[in-house]
Amino acid sequence: MTHFRNRKKIDYDHHLDQKLYERGSINTALLKGEMKGEAKGLAKGLAEGEAIGLAKGEAIGAAKNQEQSVLNANRQGIPVETISIFTGLTPEQITEILKRHEL
Repeated sequence: MTHFRNRKKIDYDHHLDQKLYERGSINTALLKGEMKGEAKGLAKGLAEGEAIGLAKGEAIGAAKNQEQSVLNANRQGIPVETISIFTGLTPEQITEILKRHEL
């Protein structure tokens, strides 16, 4: 009878160990999945943020170059209508740029 109880206890302990091992394996898989998902999300977010920042920077740079072209052309005495043709800006936009620079 004692041998039977010992065997049952051993079987039960083994069963508990298996459950703990399975739970640990599941938790490890979940953690790895979360970490992988977080890394992918972070990489995607950084790439999107970089693309947006680059586009904004290029737009700002282009606008500053265009504004500088307007100022340079005005200093050379080129009429607003002619500057408009070459820059694609409306005469009103050109006038606004010139006002901002007190010209």
